[in-house]
Amino acid sequence: MFPRQAFRKMLQPGFGVFNGLTDEERKRLRSSILRLVESTDMQKHLRMVAKLGALELKMSHFENREYLAAQLEAPDRDLLLRCVLKMAVRPI
Repeated sequence: MFPRQAFRKMLQPGFGVFNGLTDEERKRLRSSILRLVESTDMQKHLRMVAKLGALELKMSHFENREYLAAQLEAPDRDLLLRCVLKMAVRPI
């Protein structure tokens, strides 16, 4: 199912995926979902791997992992989430 079709389906009565969200929250959620779908695109693979390497270097300076998790900025958390999704959909 393509993202556009999925979003249409989510807006239908009975699904309620976006119920209770403000317009701003709905826009942010939709944007996040689209970025996650794009992350599975192999044409963007090398760029993502390079960003992940830079994040690994940045993270290597922290010894306290709990502190590190609290210090991650939104783009870093987004990158990690996209990598996890990419690994989950990768055929074995």
